Amino acid sequence: MNTSIALLEAHRLMAQGLSNWIRKDFEEYELLFVAESRQDLLDHLDQNQIPEILLLDDYRQEVGGLEIIQILNAQYSAIRILVYTINTTEELIDKMIRAGARGYLDKGCSQLELKQAIDTIRTKGFYYSDFLPNR
Repeated sequence: MNTSIALLEAHRLMAQGLSNWIRKDFEEYELLFVAESRQDLLDHLDQNQIPEILLLDDYRQEVGGLEIIQILNAQYSAIRILVYTINTTEELIDKMIRAGARGYLDKGCSQLELKQAIDTIRTKGFYYSDFLPNR
């Protein structure tokens, strides 16, 4: 059975590229949905579309990724969250991991690293890249 995955990405071009890539090259995954906002994500979850893994773009306009992680951990704690962002400050990374994110990637990562991160979260439950040396 395939692992379900969802994407929260505000930028349509990025969302289209990632979703097409996942559908084409990730045979062991099923893309449930792509959400453009926190409300869109919560609407999908309220309709019982609950992914095993969520790729979370932290570049949110209406609310930060940290708040979204806290909401999801309170209501949907089984979802494993992989944050990918351009904001790579150590303080924010630490807060996100402590709030319940299972992994954290710089948006400048390679396709291979993103795939490895998703695979590792699926098999081990977490992913800490070389970018997080103290984890």
